[in-house]
Amino acid sequence: MEIVKQYIEEILGDSIKILNVPSKELGAVLPFFMIEMYSFCKMQLMNNSVLLFEPKQQNELSILQLSKHQELIEEKLHCKSAVVLQEIESFQRKRLIEKRVQFIVPGKQLFLPFSFIDLKEDFSMKREKRETLSPSSQMILLWYLLDHNTKIDFRNKSFKELAFLFDYSAMTITKTADELLSHGLCELVENGKEKFIYFNLEKHNLWNDAQPYLVDPVLKTFFVDELPNSIGRVKSNQSALAEYTEMNPSRQKYYAIDKTVYYGLKNTGAFKESNKREGNYCIEVWKYNPNLFMEILPTDEFAVDPLSLYLNLKNNPDERTDYALENLIDHIW
Repeated sequence: MEIVKQYIEEILGDSIKILNVPSKELGAVLPFFMIEMYSFCKMQLMNNSVLLFEPKQQNELSILQLSKHQELIEEKLHCKSAVVLQEIESFQRKRLIEKRVQFIVPGKQLFLPFSFIDLKEDFSMKREKRETLSPSSQMILLWYLLDHNTKIDFRNKSFKELAFLFDYSAMTITKTADELLSHGLCELVENGKEKFIYFNLEKHNLWNDAQPYLVDPVLKTFFVDELPNSIGRVKSNQSALAEYTEMNPSRQKYYAIDKTVYYGLKNTGAFKESNKREGNYCIEVWKYNPNLFMEILPTDEFAVDPLSLYLNLKNNPDERTDYALENLIDHIW
């Protein structure tokens, strides 16, 4: 549910609360088989409450069953509800929408027409300019700055196409475009029914203008002695800086992973004996996916992109690191 929370907050640009709902609290209202079938949480959006229910066995989904169970939940508890799904096929999504079943697929998509209808006016009033860019906006801006061979031409990619390429929802791309526009970092060009992002500044000028709104991409760090087999070994921090500059590699090995990957592995107990102080490996949990930059980076090594690396280390008090970062930025343009 932490992934759900972050996903909704990223889309709406506002904080929400998600609280666990013990099964015993629902036992007097809902049938026993539903208590066994789902995990329940309550999402608080301003003065509105939405009950989230997540199937414990996601591979045994029945759209008709989900529809009936959602009707029962809303009838018995007198609240809106949404089913949380890890993955859905396109045909399942189509049937869910046809049945008017509200759903959330964290990091991918959501369908909440009823829950947000009363919030539309409230959130439109709160969508003021953020002091810093959201993770999706920062990631897309940095991609553009680093994409020297124009692998993605933003002027010819619709919001829907960008959502597919960057593995975001169309709503997230719309929000990203609004954020970049509000900070004067891009223009929006309309062509018929489609909108396109147009970066009209030279890249080094755009980087300088964006500086006040860019943040450290690292959400949290922890240490482990063993890495899960499924984790991608993308070097970060001092390990990555050694790949881009003449800095010697540090004894501590640093790796970056996307927050969605982290929460998925954490839930399976993959990080054994993790702690906040020491270990063979330091894992940095990133606010956006560091792997997305791999296809446009010139280095053959798996290392985080240089601009995110700069944002991560720019406040490091070590003079050698500061000098290396200056050289790193100078060589990008």
